[in-house]
Amino acid sequence: MLENIDLKNDRQNIHELNGKKPASQASPTQIARIQKKFEIICYRSLSSARSQEQFAAKISNIIEQMGFSGFSFTYLTLIPSLLFTDQPKDLVLACKKGGYIKDDYAISYGLSSSQPILRSTIENYMMDAPVETHDMARNRILSDFYKNHGLHDFYLIPIIFGDRRFLFSITSRTDDIYEFYDTVANCEQELMLLGKIILQLGKSKFKDFFEEAKTPYSIKTTAKPRLMLERLAKEDMTLTQISDVIGISIHTADKHSMVIRKALGARTIAGAVYIALREGIIDFN
Repeated sequence: MLENIDLKNDRQNIHELNGKKPASQASPTQIARIQKKFEIICYRSLSSARSQEQFAAKISNIIEQMGFSGFSFTYLTLIPSLLFTDQPKDLVLACKKGGYIKDDYAISYGLSSSQPILRSTIENYMMDAPVETHDMARNRILSDFYKNHGLHDFYLIPIIFGDRRFLFSITSRTDDIYEFYDTVANCEQELMLLGKIILQLGKSKFKDFFEEAKTPYSIKTTAKPRLMLERLAKEDMTLTQISDVIGISIHTADKHSMVIRKALGARTIAGAVYIALREGIIDFN
């Protein structure tokens, strides 16, 4: 328990003060006091965690008292890194195995936007698009996959810290999806505050853990894949031509290409070259 304080009741108090009661009763002081109490509760609980697992469990406890039943906190890079979650391991592994994370609308949104949004809102917008892309087809499969696990929607909160981006995602295993929407509407401010507290305390308590997620690329400086990238960045060549230049078979060049694209999260070798140059993995000069 969190200091025996009813977070769900406090959340409702904030909701009432923000809109359901007459404006004359919506005292800024009352709102600020309730939100400050929530902030203190979160700091006390999360600061006592001694491991990433305990940290995730305490986040889960907080959002459960707010009326939710699942969350994830992801570091958004070209290869997103899931930092904390309370989702079932089989669900997380299935998503990784299917390679869905790099195509997920949620990840794309978090990389380019700053406002919270429901995942279903993005899906509905994409459904109105005049053409269907590979990403759209993949996300339709992913949406069905989530729903089969009882997760019908997600509230996505992008968090920007300097030049880094994170995504705090909230969900709930409820048969009444409108109950989930009402709960989100009741406590949007607390959720955004909680996301910032998770980032602040997580970086402070588990610095090495965050730093490990900072550089996801695994191409070794002495490997042939890096040499391929450097030559392709300087000259416009096909894989057959580059294989001749660096003295490998076309079959080996194909394998190197696959390794490069997988490591950098690119679909084409040209895209991998662009990413490598942009991220400073190789030097054009």
